[in-house]
Order: sequence, then C-alpha cells, then structure tokens
Amino acid sequence: MSTSTIMKISHQGQIRIPKKIMISLGIEEGDYLEVDIQENQIILKPRKLIDPSQGWYWTKEWQEMESEVDEEIKKGQLADKSGNNICINKGFFHNLTTRPPNNL
Repeated sequence: MSTSTIMKISHQGQIRIPKKIMISLGIEEGDYLEVDIQENQIILKPRKLIDPSQGWYWTKEWQEMESEVDEEIKKGQLADKSGNNICINKGFFHNLTTRPPNNL
C-alpha cells in the first residue's frame, strides 16, 4: 500500500499524522514510532514498547511454551496440577474425575 500526504512541521519540530494513515497502520495517540534516516529520507516505523516487568512473556522460550499449550488446547489435551484430565465444555473447564456441574 502506498499512501502519500504532505505535512507541515510545527515550530516545535512536530508533525501531525493524518487519521487515515494512523488507522491504516493501526497506530493510536500515545504509541511510539522509530525514526530512521535512509538515503536522505525519514522513515517512521510503528513500535510497541514492552514493560520491563512483562519482558519474560516475549522471550523465545516462553513463546515456544505458549505455542505448545495452544496446540494441546486445540487437541483437548489438558490436565490439572495433579495430572487429572480436564475437559472443556461450553467454555468452562471441569475435571473428568469429578461430576460436571448441573448447568453444563
């Protein structure tokens, strides 16, 4: 997709990104942009910053474990901490070793 527009630089060095461009890039007020200069052109790249306390979630190892669990869920292969099978029924989890609630 190629979209071109002309923007004026304010006295503070700021530009206003048109709403249609923000929507097409999925960026919102308060988001961050990386600014690069390539061959005398300014390149703006949307960036999402990760809170340092949440960085573990985005590690390769954790994401691999997340993928494995997603596959197990798709196959219905769930277990509780004791190793008992768990069944998903109407969006609720229940232990197969106990009787399901009456409302399921």
